Amino acid sequence: GNDIDPEAFLFEEDGGHGHGHGDGHGHGHGHGHGHGHGHGHGHAHEEECVEPTELPDCVCVAGDLNCNNATAVVAAFEYLVDNKCDEGCNCFSEGCKNNYYILQQHFVGCNANQLPIEVEEGFHRFDNCQRCYQPFFQNPVLPTCEMPHCEDQDAILGNFTFLSTSEECLNDSCGSDECQSAWKIVIAHHDACCHKYIPPEIEGGFHDLEEICLGGCNVPIDEDYVVNCNLPKNKP
Repeated sequence: GNDIDPEAFLFEEDGGHGHGHGDGHGHGHGHGHGHGHGHGHGHAHEEECVEPTELPDCVCVAGDLNCNNATAVVAAFEYLVDNKCDEGCNCFSEGCKNNYYILQQHFVGCNANQLPIEVEEGFHRFDNCQRCYQPFFQNPVLPTCEMPHCEDQDAILGNFTFLSTSEECLNDSCGSDECQSAWKIVIAHHDACCHKYIPPEIEGGFHDLEEICLGGCNVPIDEDYVVNCNLPKNKP
């Protein structure tokens, strides 16, 4: 098949849409898990899938998103670290919860190369915190992902293993049709499926692939969704 048009990547790199830090690598999608954790206080391991739009809206606590100002997200991340929000039930305290909303809002809603590296790499320390809803960053140069079959663990693992072990993909920024097809499946599964459907290998290795693979796809968002901070889900 035809290789990916390099022009798209030139535009991505020159336009600042690349995912990496200064090297233009990656697919520049707003990342994170689209589905929320529905667990209550003290039930970190009893997880149910919650539609993303059923979660509280990040913006109602975190305020308007400004991806060009890293000050807020760095301060929120430092608060989470300093207050040990990843330990025990700490994340359910108001301070930890509110600062996690700021962190998640930026992590999901901004192009990844707008995030400080310590924030990007440290985000998953706080995976047991209550999530909020923030529409995924949409990279204008990328197609929309096809929705994954989240229960199909074999498909995600097969494509992940292929990408991780293919000399062609690893040496060519996942540029061929076959590599791109696998990469899009991995992105869609990682970003749109519940945490419980994501194998540990993917959790651990996804970031490494982000540093290697260009291209990718945007996880679709509901264009008609309207935030209403007066809804019950947005009340403390």
